[in-house]
Amino acid sequence: MFHSLCEISADAFMGTPSKDRCERAWRQTYRAINHGLAKTACSKCVDAKYSFPTEITDFATLFVTMQEMRHKADYDPFERFTKVQTISLIASAKQAIGDLQSAGPRHRAAFAAMLLFKERKP
Repeated sequence: MFHSLCEISADAFMGTPSKDRCERAWRQTYRAINHGLAKTACSKCVDAKYSFPTEITDFATLFVTMQEMRHKADYDPFERFTKVQTISLIASAKQAIGDLQSAGPRHRAAFAAMLLFKERKP
């Protein structure tokens, strides 16, 4: 899911693959996403004031959940996941990635901006 965020962000700002795309700049944009800031942005984007479609809000909600699950798996030696749970989580992530990719380019670009840039008050 994290790499899907990186890809939609880089594509939104640097373009999809073409002979005119600057690969170095695309890679730099791809690498600009930070795990913690991505979680914060995903937590905020479900707020109605942003008016994101369900493909993005559902992805964002699951992203936060999955990051928390990953932290439990990585850092809690007593946390255990069954094979059934793991398969279900993977299927949910794949569905959310597909939904994110099907969101309109305008919404993906707005989501990418939220991930990459600090919000400032007017």
